[in-house]
Amino acid sequence: MTHVPSYEQVVETYDIDLLRVPGDLQLTANGSIAEHDGDLKLGNDQYNAMFRLVQAWRFNSPTLEGLFDLVIASEEARDRLGVEQEGILGLLFASNWSRESVRQYHSKNDEIGANEFGEAACAGTLFVILNNLLSRFKNDAQTSRDRWNEGGPFINGVSLGAVVSAAANNFRHHDEWRRSKPPTQQQLSSMNVLLETLGLGPQLIRENICPKILKAMSGGKYDQLNRNLFEFAKSIVNSP
Repeated sequence: MTHVPSYEQVVETYDIDLLRVPGDLQLTANGSIAEHDGDLKLGNDQYNAMFRLVQAWRFNSPTLEGLFDLVIASEEARDRLGVEQEGILGLLFASNWSRESVRQYHSKNDEIGANEFGEAACAGTLFVILNNLLSRFKNDAQTSRDRWNEGGPFINGVSLGAVVSAAANNFRHHDEWRRSKPPTQQQLSSMNVLLETLGLGPQLIRENICPKILKAMSGGKYDQLNRNLFEFAKSIVNSP
């Protein structure tokens, strides 16, 4: 498993100025040491929120990176298998086709399908983890919905926080989206966020599109995904 980044490494790598100075323990109104969800509270709400996000992200990072790598590997495998399948298809339409060629064609088709499902499952799981991290961060920072949706960076004009939430909803409920005729207002809300993120016009989403959203957020690079995540978090705690 990939190593766990140190706290100091995360602060330096993603330039989190707020955490460069250690946070002080806080006291309650009656003089007791303040706690937050069973943890000691450090600094004000913004400091505490960012500290808890960094800590939670560090321990999830090996899993997140593993999932991200699997998404990339599955995409590359699909592309390679597609080229191989086209070659086999050429044989099937030629006079020298054989039972073995037919078997190979179906075998490649199965592998392509397995990689499609694997890519979608890993990307969706990654978004669920990110959404859990950001949902706790939002609660810790006591952030309003408007402030949340105005936090950068933006993907095609959509705030990263909104994108992550909509992608997690897509993964959890895409089968429900397929069955809903017409879709509910809640489903349409998530669909519209995802369509804007991909620069697409109005249409219904009936499948797991998390791999496409992940590529739009990261450009295919795990480090860029993380930089966008922490830039968003910094924009939330630094906003008035």
